[in-house]
Amino acid sequence: MGKKILVADDERNIVLLVKVNLERQGYDVITAADGEECLDRVRSEKPDLIVLDIFMPKLDGFGVLKAIREAPDTADLPVIILSQEDEDRVSSGDRVDMYIPKPFDPRDLIALVKSILGD
Repeated sequence: MGKKILVADDERNIVLLVKVNLERQGYDVITAADGEECLDRVRSEKPDLIVLDIFMPKLDGFGVLKAIREAPDTADLPVIILSQEDEDRVSSGDRVDMYIPKPFDPRDLIALVKSILGD
């Protein structure tokens, strides 16, 4: 089994696109459709990396990222923001490993995931 990646986005088509492309590369992909579900999955599934949207129901990506960075066991968990949010709002103070704007090329995301995970 490959490394585990959590994809959190409320857009089903985006989740499916990311999931299929990462699974083809041998990654184990789990998903979440909102921010609260994302945090639940982080705790229960212990992913190696998160691909996170900003605009999600219940808890937005900024709230998710803040919670992840404040918890000692997930503070260093790699996070890639995949969003239509303006890159300037996703500051380095949020400790994001990379930002990819939507629309995106799945090959760029795969290359970035491999680079971050050392694959």
